[in-house]
Amino acid sequence: MSAFPEFRRAVLQWRTIAIRRLRNHTDDWTRVAGLPEWRQNSDGVYRIEREPLVWDSQEVQQLTLLPQWNRIEEVVSNNSQLQTHFGHTVGSAYARSAINLEQTLFYMLPRPVRSDDRSDILLDGSPFEEDYCALEDFLSGGSITQLTMWLVRGVELDKPIRLDARTVLRKLSPLEIADCLRGGLILPRHEILLPNDPFEGAPVGLFLSRKEPKVFDDEPMGTDLEDFNTRIAEKQTTVETLQSSAALTDLRNLSVGSERAESHSWDGRLTSFMPGGGVSIKFSLVNRLRSDTVTPSKAKLLRQNWSWLSGQTGNSNLTFAARRLGYANERVRLEDHLLDTMIAAESLYLGGDKDTELKFRLAVHAAVWAEPAKLGATRHEIYEFMRKAYDARSKIAHGNEPRPSELKFKGNVIALEEFCGILGNIVRMGLVKAINYTEINSITKFQPPWDKMVLK
Repeated sequence: MSAFPEFRRAVLQWRTIAIRRLRNHTDDWTRVAGLPEWRQNSDGVYRIEREPLVWDSQEVQQLTLLPQWNRIEEVVSNNSQLQTHFGHTVGSAYARSAINLEQTLFYMLPRPVRSDDRSDILLDGSPFEEDYCALEDFLSGGSITQLTMWLVRGVELDKPIRLDARTVLRKLSPLEIADCLRGGLILPRHEILLPNDPFEGAPVGLFLSRKEPKVFDDEPMGTDLEDFNTRIAEKQTTVETLQSSAALTDLRNLSVGSERAESHSWDGRLTSFMPGGGVSIKFSLVNRLRSDTVTPSKAKLLRQNWSWLSGQTGNSNLTFAARRLGYANERVRLEDHLLDTMIAAESLYLGGDKDTELKFRLAVHAAVWAEPAKLGATRHEIYEFMRKAYDARSKIAHGNEPRPSELKFKGNVIALEEFCGILGNIVRMGLVKAINYTEINSITKFQPPWDKMVLK
């Protein structure tokens, strides 16, 4: 139900007549905008429009002379809530802008676009209902939604994944894709972006929303350095939580972009583009060619892992291990991947006060805990593998490289990439089992009775 039914009715009546006028004056009411812009054509392909068309502001101003416009102004003048917004500067403590009645309603009109053969000027299919609902939510609420978005590569989604009340992983809308193209977050080859582009894929984003108290005109900003730093830390935590959750879910190719986009406006358009987010160059390299399909079962696991990580306080050995496993999946160089995975393994299997016989205890604990049958191996084979992984980790950490003949699994020499994959599986499966163990036993630190488990 509309919060302002009279206003909505008046806007619709005016918009209907205004569109008729626009259709009759497409040739003489349009002009070429100053800069090229990205637009989606009728074939679904995004291309750069070198001479984009816009409505001439002086000509379109005639639409305010229509009798239906008078009704809009009358409704606004009789509604105190609408009066406090239109003609005033409105926003949050971090960003605000002037809300002009004419500019706001002109935004809801169809835009002029050239036909594919460029022989005619058409009106695009601007989604009025979507735009109007966003405007009405803004006008009727006591807060404004700040939206932060990071591009995510390496995953294919069928449906949005709601991670919590404020965070969602989903495909980008056509307008969001155009915004990212304009802001340089998406850089397609040959200046075109195909639907489900084989190189870019269907763009996916991690969206974080935050409700900000609405402020008007000259109200004080009410921000300080501590609050600003808290918001920056929250955004970084959001990215790291997704990376760790993906690692626990075995979404190895997921990677988060190193830049983020933000929206502070009622229309949700992404207008601010800035550094901050991903921790490696993997986003721009590997994940354009590799991706994981997020099945319904994996989506459920991703939500569960996100919920568990978000609910942790402090820095337990399991949360630390999950974070390092997430870092490992972001690494491009296999040596770095192995180091981070082994840091996770040591946090998982070497918790406690003992600091001797590390390689032996790591290998024994992993063999006892990791359920080798699921890995197609025996306990002894896991034990031998983890000893070799520890040796490889030590060599890399001290400036050497493991010899290819030293990388073995079940007696067979394997490549470093396969070695890292097996190691990642052992650590991930053991970590997931440990998380379930702590949840069942209502404990925060994973420190099982290793000696009893080994000797039973």
